Amino acid sequence: MIITLNITQMAILYLFLAIGIFLFCRKRNESTARFILFAAAAGYLLLLLQCTLLPVRTGSLYPYISFTAEEIRNIQPIPFTTISLFAGTAYWRVQIFGNILLLAPVPVFLGLIRPDMNGKKLFFTGLLSSVSIEALQLLENMAARYPNRVVDIDDVFLNTAGVLLGVIGLLFFRKIRGAGTSAEKTGTEPEPRVEKQHGGGYNRNISESR
Repeated sequence: MIITLNITQMAILYLFLAIGIFLFCRKRNESTARFILFAAAAGYLLLLLQCTLLPVRTGSLYPYISFTAEEIRNIQPIPFTTISLFAGTAYWRVQIFGNILLLAPVPVFLGLIRPDMNGKKLFFTGLLSSVSIEALQLLENMAARYPNRVVDIDDVFLNTAGVLLGVIGLLFFRKIRGAGTSAEKTGTEPEPRVEKQHGGGYNRNISESR
């Protein structure tokens, strides 16, 4: 048996997610920009699911093949083995850059949804996401009794590098945005001027720029 989601099923699932997100945002009076952000994050999570855990093949699909428990777990614990293996081959770009870019959006989406999260929290959340994916792949192999995925330490290294790039990009965006906001406030908010009235009181007027 093969468990998977085709394009049509993915589209239907995303449509239901988008409707749920819309109702959630409407109930909480979220802005249109926040709705778009949540919807984009949901789409990314669906693609991440498709790339990391699907399709799932079960051992019953190949009854004539016998796997040992070690083969089913399919763990690669030696650092840089897979990276060295793919170096110089036609698939190295997919393996190396694909794994780097895979989780780079995680800190970006989290940081935009939760502006209160600092770079350290975003980094460790991304690292935890990578480790969790490998753990889920191990559980998937064991539950299906079939080596669907390689549980690879190199994937964690490459995913973490992507997370770091995402954190750096987000912090750079925050810095630019913060500087722009400060400059805008400085340029548009006039300074108050206090003038003394004849009656001894004081009147606050807004001075005009000359």
